[in-house]
Amino acid sequence: MKKYFFLILVFSSLAPSLLFAQNMKVINDLRLRSSLAVEKEFFDQLTLMGEIELGLEQDVSKLGKFCGELGLEYAAFKFLDVTVSYRYTKNRKNYSEEYKYTNMFAASIDVKQKLDRFKLYYRMKYQSLDEDQNWQESTSSSKNLLKNRLKLKYNIKGSKISPYVSTELYLVKGVIGIDATKLKSIVGFEYNLKKWGDLKMYYRIDQELTQYIPYRFHTLGVSYCYKF
Repeated sequence: MKKYFFLILVFSSLAPSLLFAQNMKVINDLRLRSSLAVEKEFFDQLTLMGEIELGLEQDVSKLGKFCGELGLEYAAFKFLDVTVSYRYTKNRKNYSEEYKYTNMFAASIDVKQKLDRFKLYYRMKYQSLDEDQNWQESTSSSKNLLKNRLKLKYNIKGSKISPYVSTELYLVKGVIGIDATKLKSIVGFEYNLKKWGDLKMYYRIDQELTQYIPYRFHTLGVSYCYKF
């Protein structure tokens, strides 16, 4: 009972942000993201991860982002993982010809629960900055983020395809309290290639909730992860 009450609280916290976003004039952009990742498991509990990602913006016409990430995941329990990571990013500034270079550190706790053929995930993640806020100079609204994500994945019987949906709210400490700065929503699917890893395709909406040049990014993405 407590579990379902917790989910109701999280989803209800997203509603005011959605209503707030609808009252603002939003600038839209279509983007494309592609990434390659590798994972290596050690001692049944530790997993070393590496990933590179390339992003196109301005209606998929210009290179907007390139980043590389390294991370280490520890399976503390069957239902709980702890992850630390570092990411270096080259990001286009304000759709100009200039680029912004950033170093980002993150730590997260992932909780997962199987519900019949469904799998529910909750992730709380601290991130030192939001490197995707590239249209403005670094401000307090892009630093020390706390991200809360809910993800639901369905395992289709007899199929290697697992569709999923997720929603993630970005929070930052403001002048008078905690401010919501971004809402990220994803719908996609994962395709298991057995010994060759996993392929993922998705559609994502990033909705900025700040009043300074609010954006809505529509992103088509594909990623491949090789596990060995």
